[in-house]
Amino acid sequence: MTAVAATEVLVVVDPTVPGSAPVAEVARRSVIDGGRLVATVEQPSVTATVDVVVAALRHQDDAPLALVDAALVTVPTVYGDVIAEPDAGGRILRLDGGEVAALRVPAAARSDLADALSRTVATWPRERVLDVVATALDDLAGAGHEIGPGAFPARLALTPDDAASALAAADAVDEPALRLRRASRSDDGFLSTFLVRPLSRRLTRRAVALDARPAQVTAVALALGLLAALAYSGGGRGWLVLGSLLLLASLVVDCVDGEVARYTRTTSPLGGWLDVGADRVKEYAVYGALAAGAATRAAWLLALASLALLVTRHFVDFGFAARRARATAAVEDGAVGRWSAGTDRRSAVRYAKRAVIAPVGERTIVLAVLAPLVGVRWTFVVLLVMGVVAAAWTTAGRVGRALAWTAPLGQPARRLLQTQVDGSPVPRTWWPLATRFGWLLPALARALEQGGTVLLLAWLAPSALPGAFVWLAVVAIGEYDLTYRGRLTGTADAAGPLAVAGWPLRLVGVLVLALLVPTQALGRALAVAGAVLAVAVIASSAAFWRRSLPSSP
Repeated sequence: MTAVAATEVLVVVDPTVPGSAPVAEVARRSVIDGGRLVATVEQPSVTATVDVVVAALRHQDDAPLALVDAALVTVPTVYGDVIAEPDAGGRILRLDGGEVAALRVPAAARSDLADALSRTVATWPRERVLDVVATALDDLAGAGHEIGPGAFPARLALTPDDAASALAAADAVDEPALRLRRASRSDDGFLSTFLVRPLSRRLTRRAVALDARPAQVTAVALALGLLAALAYSGGGRGWLVLGSLLLLASLVVDCVDGEVARYTRTTSPLGGWLDVGADRVKEYAVYGALAAGAATRAAWLLALASLALLVTRHFVDFGFAARRARATAAVEDGAVGRWSAGTDRRSAVRYAKRAVIAPVGERTIVLAVLAPLVGVRWTFVVLLVMGVVAAAWTTAGRVGRALAWTAPLGQPARRLLQTQVDGSPVPRTWWPLATRFGWLLPALARALEQGGTVLLLAWLAPSALPGAFVWLAVVAIGEYDLTYRGRLTGTADAAGPLAVAGWPLRLVGVLVLALLVPTQALGRALAVAGAVLAVAVIASSAAFWRRSLPSSP
């Protein structure tokens, strides 16, 4: 994969708007966060201005091109939101008054936009140049994603006095603090928002000052999480307290990697995959360590049930997202979607809904607090109750939305869902994914494999449950790996060790092992098989990302 070239930037003086724009200062500020200033465009007429823009669009097509109104005065962060975001997608910056103040044209849309503007210039409407260009860009299959300045000051300055006032307002704000607050996720639960994020933002400020990379922060969070699991495996009250402290530290640091990536504009598919993979490894390791520390059959059954429920819940979400986002036409979510959007306008209701779905931050805090206080068994019971409620809520909402769908299943969605089902040796085309609720099949597959394995071994070889946990955790991580490759890169890559034997074969394989291998050795055999599979998953994923990572332009 070839790296995307830096965005080219044109600063455009709009001939339809009288005044004197601070061209030089806008040109300087516009590329502080990123991009390459190509030229300023200052022509006496609309026709001449559009001709220059069209020529720039046609000049090359391997880099995005940004147009910035020469009158736009704001902080470098806002220019960067248009110009420097690493996805290289289309952006349209619309101010509070409705004016388009800057936009970015994706490399792939440059030629088409040039053609559209060439056809329009002869009958140019009596509107600002960037407003018309933005309309044409948005007409190109939605190539322009609209954004606003948010909490940052931004306005069009058309006189020297306006420019001086606008520059003073922009320079007066604490840009790093606002940018840091914005780097925090806006969809966290109540506990994460008000307990974890205030701490993580302090660490993020320090990490940015030290030029830490998001992947480095992810590695620290993973190490803390694995140390927490090691402490939990001790089993005693003191070990549980130490494990909880380390786990909470891991949770705080885990928020930092994403904040650093968003603050420094270094988000990437690989970074997202590393973050998700590390989260799952930590969570599964903690579940297994708690059960190992308790050293009872009940604890292992509860840990396995918690693992199975969590994996099934997530694949309900993954299947729904694949079906909905990659439909062949716009998706209407019906009355359920409208009700959900309406209730989100009230912060108390929004946070209550997020608490019900038990996101990873809330789960982690509940586990860390309860484990030393009430013990392992009751901690798992509470997590299971939370998981059942969350699964019921989210599945009901998604089913309600699906009832309103009319768009047929497109091929990209079909391929993603086929990969998620992982149903070899059953032919991929045999799975009824095109039905209204076909997107639930990946979750059903996970439930059958995870639940079936646990029930078989609880009946035939209870002493093998620890080995079964290792096996099922590694299988789940392999499933997440394939799914997130598709979600983050848009490719339905079914290659990998799991594709050799899908969930039906794996479930039959466990049954055969349980019948043929002595009970005392079965747990070790499953653990060894899990370790071998883990190596194969890591090797397969590493090869995928080596192929997918951008090379130097």
